[in-house]
This record gives sequence, C-alpha cells and structure tokens, in this order.
Amino acid sequence: MRRPVVLVPGSLVWKWHDDVLCTLPDYRIRVIGSKRKILSRGPRKGQIVSETDTPEERARKWIELQTGQLDLVILSYDALPRTKMNVDAVLAYAEQVESIERSLNLRRRNLKEKASAWAKSALTERQRALLEHGTRAWVEETLALPEGWEYDPGVTWDEIGVDMLIVDEAASFKNLHMPGPREDGGVPRFMGSSGDGSNRAWQLDFRAAAVRRTTGGAGIVLLTATPAKNSPLDQATSSSSSTPTRSWP
Repeated sequence: MRRPVVLVPGSLVWKWHDDVLCTLPDYRIRVIGSKRKILSRGPRKGQIVSETDTPEERARKWIELQTGQLDLVILSYDALPRTKMNVDAVLAYAEQVESIERSLNLRRRNLKEKASAWAKSALTERQRALLEHGTRAWVEETLALPEGWEYDPGVTWDEIGVDMLIVDEAASFKNLHMPGPREDGGVPRFMGSSGDGSNRAWQLDFRAAAVRRTTGGAGIVLLTATPAKNSPLDQATSSSSSTPTRSWP
C-alpha cells in the first residue's frame, strides 16, 4: 500500500487528519478538499478555520501522493468528482458490468416507447443523448461536474495510482441502481421509489474500479455503522458491481 486515500465527509476531514497524526506523528498527510487558515482580523482573530481548497492546490497535493511524497491523503466527499477520470476506461468498465448494461437497455427501451408514442421531440436533451449514444452518453453525463465547478488541473484519477481506498460512512453511497420498469412491464412496489441512481455512488463505483485495476482486484474498504437498506436493490448493488469489500462496523 503506497498511495492510500481515505474518503470521508467534509465535516470529518480534519478530525481524521488530527487523529491519524496522534497515532502516527511521522506520517506525511494531506487533506484534499479543505485547507486550514488562521484568521488575521476581526472578532475571531487567531482562530483556525477551514475552507475549500482551490483546483490548483488540490492538483499539487495529488501530485505529491503520486510521486511518493505523502503517506496518506484524506479526501472529502465533495472533492471526489473534481479529479478527472479516463472516459474510455470508465466506458470499458461499464460495458462489462451486466447490471449497468441491463439497466441502460431498459431505460433506452422505455425511451423508444415514449418517443414512438409522443414523438422524439418530447424527450429531453439528456434522454435523446442516452437513446442515440447509449452507454457513452450515460458515462459522460455521470462524470460531468456541476455548473461552476472546475476539475483539478493536470491530474487524472486513473494515473495517480491509488492502491487503497477506504470509505468512511460508506452507507452514504447507496443507490447505484434505482427501481424502474422491468422487462415484463411495471415497477415492483416493494423495490422502493423509482428514479436515476445516485451520482455520488457512481462516482465512487468508477473510482473503486480504477483502484481494483491497479491492485488486481483488492484495495477497497468500506466503513459504516449504519448499513440500513432503502430497498432490496441495495443488497443487489454490492454484488452486481463485483466490488470486493470488507465492511467494518
């Protein structure tokens, strides 16, 4: 394990940072997604506060990990999607996961039926892209950043070489797949609410797949004390993604 990353909620990044240093004071650690500063004026002068780091600052920290200058990176949830991924590599992964292909084929079938019944103009731009370009359109949409966000310049997750990804509060990444009309029509009521899968969950799934490519199939650890399920699909998600994990309460 040479390039480990711990993925944690933004509110916990500095607790993780301080607790690790209490145990391993010689560790070289960086927090990606947050930075500390000391207020120099106002009634709170002298207090230590945190704020979001810049894309350039995040990129420098990633390069430090990549080049062996760090022992550990603590990564906030919000910073996870800000590092680019190789779209072709993600596409190759998605095309070999049966549950993804089945879900997208069902969505495309339903869109074709809708277009036939109401005319293609009734579809949104997003729906037309999925209908015409299939898996690639879905991958590109899932990886896209929210408006106003920037990628960390000059770095790609696939090339950093992360070989251990530890996810704190892993229950926050449920709902890869949501219920939808099945092959025989209709949505089973017991499956829960319908809709698109969680973008946050897919961002993690894609990056976990990249880690497994680096390690030959290992390197993913999920930590959670709240493994509550929203529906039977939550159980299917963990097995369909073929992600070898250990869950420690």
